[in-house]
Amino acid sequence: EAYKDRLNSDIHMFTNTPNMKDDNFSGTQSGEAMKYKLFGLEQRTKTKEGLFTKGLRRRAKLLETILKNTRSIDANKDFNTVRYVYNRNLPKSLIEELKAYIDSGGKISQTTLMSLFSFFQDPELEVKKIEEDEKESIKKAQKGIYKDPRDINDDEQDDDTKDTVDKKE
Repeated sequence: EAYKDRLNSDIHMFTNTPNMKDDNFSGTQSGEAMKYKLFGLEQRTKTKEGLFTKGLRRRAKLLETILKNTRSIDANKDFNTVRYVYNRNLPKSLIEELKAYIDSGGKISQTTLMSLFSFFQDPELEVKKIEEDEKESIKKAQKGIYKDPRDINDDEQDDDTKDTVDKKE
């Protein structure tokens, strides 16, 4: 059993891969603490990203050459402007970052704030909806404030006023 544990420990140590079943990984930890534990893995990931990007650029260059030779695309098109973005699925201390930013006097727009949360599919559309709702509530409030008490709709008339209207006719 000790041999298996040592072998497991050595594999994780030599490959810079953290042992997720380790006692040091259990419990609640901040995103920053997790980053330090995953530092070796992060370095390997950066190396792999660089190699992968190099391969993708080579493919894009080959594709560009083929398409230009077959005249499928304009000769002025340049495939070097393509950016390769890799998103990792690591825990982040987003709340800590936001607090530090706001405490230092930074401001953030509603659209940017909404884009940080997964339950907003289209933050710009949501901001427009909020603005429309606010305009509508302002209009309703203004109608209530500036409403002439002598102007009563038929729905709002009570029985006494209906009787007096009928008697006048």
